[in-house]
This record gives sequence, C-alpha cells and structure tokens, in this order.
Amino acid sequence: KRKLSAVDGTEKKKLGSRTDTIYKASGVDLGCLEIGHQVYSTKELKDIIVKLPIVSKDMLCAIVQDIQSIINQTHILGYNINGT
Repeated sequence: KRKLSAVDGTEKKKLGSRTDTIYKASGVDLGCLEIGHQVYSTKELKDIIVKLPIVSKDMLCAIVQDIQSIINQTHILGYNINGT
C-alpha cells in the first residue's frame, strides 16, 4: 500500500541473503550477481556494500572447507548492475 511518510511510517524493504543470480560449475558456487532497478536507491547500495561481500565470503568458505589447499588460488566473482 502507498503511504504518506510524513503521516504514517513507511516499512523498510527487507535485505535478504540471496542474490539474483548464482554462478555454478560442477555443483560449486563460484560467483553472484545482484541487479537493481534504481541507480541511487538505499536498498541497491546496501546490496552492494552488505549483501555481496557476505554471500561471496560464504561461497569462499564453502569451497575452502572442502579443499583447504586451494585457499590462495580461489577467486569469487561478484557483480552489481544498477540502472533504469
């Protein structure tokens, strides 16, 4: 529903832990993509600053937990696309 923020408080959009796209190879998560429809929206900025690093770290930890010898050779990709 639409609300007048000066009269009624507006609800914040939820920040989830899932990204829009996850890149996989052989059943292993290797990267993620987040797509936003507005350029300077607070939610899109939080997705860049908060969500992508957390998801990337979780992917890296999952890979390294299986094969610890490749910790210095592993790269995780994260992309963010914003615009109208």
